[in-house]
Amino acid sequence: MKKFIKNVVAGFALCTALSLPLVSCANFADSDSDSYSIVKSVEYGSITINGSESASRALDVSTITSATVTVSGYGMEDIVKNDVEILGGKAGVTIEKIPVGRRVITVKSNVDGAVMRAVCDIAAVSNSVTVNWASTAVGNVYYNLIKGGTDVSALVASVFSEKIPSVHASLFDAENFAAAFKAANLNASGLNADDYILGYGNIVVNYTNTLLSN
Repeated sequence: MKKFIKNVVAGFALCTALSLPLVSCANFADSDSDSYSIVKSVEYGSITINGSESASRALDVSTITSATVTVSGYGMEDIVKNDVEILGGKAGVTIEKIPVGRRVITVKSNVDGAVMRAVCDIAAVSNSVTVNWASTAVGNVYYNLIKGGTDVSALVASVFSEKIPSVHASLFDAENFAAAFKAANLNASGLNADDYILGYGNIVVNYTNTLLSN
């Protein structure tokens, strides 16, 4: 005699590096027979994700263990170094034979979303640059300009550092700011960087899990 599974597995889990809540729900199927069939079943659930200005966006440095470091610049191919080891949130790496000029250093860690940048003027000597969240907003602007085909060698970094508000780099829309800067003929005087601060909002996510007859 066939028996029907009474409970259908329905699971949903969400966890981001932005310290948002982790929520999961599951119902487990059971059967005391080797012979069974799965009937059509539909279950619904909902989850509400809330964000606020006071929400922490800190990452546990112990979760960041490695990174890919990329050097980008106008008129040059990216130079990439993979599998850079990170200990305690810190690392040191040497990249050689970089063409002189203004370059953007990108550090993309093994944690999704943890991408930091800094601008560095490479001279024909041994150069050093510190890449952290504080340098990332300006680095993102330069990066987007370079990838958009703009020669950034004559741009003064202070033009951006003075314009960009003191918010976390993840909350500043550097891509659209760079596009507006380019459209304004590389003149930031008429741009209000506050207009490019990303806002906060709420979202309700509904999901459906359906198992059809076997």
